[in-house]
Amino acid sequence: MSQVVPTEPDTRRDNLRAAGYMTLSTVFFSINDAIMKFLSSEIPMLQAMAIRGAIVSIGLVLLAYHSGALKRWTSIADPVVVGRSTFETVGSFAFMLSLPHIPLASAIALNMATPLCALPLAAIVLRERYGWRRIAAVLVGFFGVMLILQPSTDGVDPWLLLSFTSSLFFAMRDVATRRISGEIPTSLVALAMAVVVTVTTGTVSYLDGWIWISGKQAGLLCVAAVMVGFGYTLVVKAMRQGEVSLTGAFRYSALFWATAFGWLLWREIPNSTAWLGIALILSAGLYALHRERVRARRT
Repeated sequence: MSQVVPTEPDTRRDNLRAAGYMTLSTVFFSINDAIMKFLSSEIPMLQAMAIRGAIVSIGLVLLAYHSGALKRWTSIADPVVVGRSTFETVGSFAFMLSLPHIPLASAIALNMATPLCALPLAAIVLRERYGWRRIAAVLVGFFGVMLILQPSTDGVDPWLLLSFTSSLFFAMRDVATRRISGEIPTSLVALAMAVVVTVTTGTVSYLDGWIWISGKQAGLLCVAAVMVGFGYTLVVKAMRQGEVSLTGAFRYSALFWATAFGWLLWREIPNSTAWLGIALILSAGLYALHRERVRARRT
C-alpha cells in the first residue's frame, strides 16, 4: 500500500492551522499563569499545581473516554510520550516555581525563548530545513525578548535563570511531540503529561505539607485547570501538525496577554523599551509566516 505524501498546499494549510492552535493556546495559558501567580501568595505553588493537575487529569480522562481514545490507554507508556511528559514536568516545575518571584510579563518573555531553543533541536532530530531569513526572524524575536527583560550589570536574578531554564525543557518537549506516532490520540498525549505533573507535584508538596484551601481558591484552581486542559490539547495539536520552527514562533503572542493581565491585576505597565521588544516579537512571528507562504508559492 503506497504512502500518501502531503503536497505543498496541504503543508501550508497544516502550518496555518497549527499557528491558529498555538495562538489560541497562549490565551488559555496566560489566564492560567495569571491565576497561579495570583494564588501564589496564598497557596504553596506545588500544592496548587498538584490540585490543578488532578482536575486537568480528570477532565482529560473524561474527554478520552468520550472520544473512545481511552481504549488505547496503554499508548501512554510509549517511550516518546513518556519523554515528552518528563520534559513538560521539569519545564513546568522551573516556570511555576519562579513565577511568584518575577513579573508575569518577564516570565512569559523568558518562556518565549522556546522557539529559538527548538531550532537546532528540530534541525538535528527532525531534519527540518529552513533558510537564513527564518533563522533571522527568530533571532529578532529573541532580541525583542531581551529588550523586555532589560538585563543590567547588577547580575542575574536566579529566579529569572530558573524561568529561562524552563524554555530549554519546553523546546525538548515540542520536538518530542513531533516524534509521537500519529496513531496515538492527542487527548492521551495530554493526559500522560497531566498525570506525570500531578503525581510529581503531589508527592513533593505532600512531603512538604499541605494546607486547607477556601472555596474561592478551589474555584480559581478549577478555572486554571480548564485553561490548562484546553491549552495543552491545542499545543499538542499544533506541534503535531505544523513545523516546529514556524509554529513555535506564535508562542510570542502570549506576551500581549501577559502584558494585559499584568496591567489589569498588578498595574504592571511596560516602558517604551519593553514595547519595542513586543513589537519586534510580533514582527518576527508574522515575518516567519510570510516566509513560509513565499516558500510554498515557489515550490
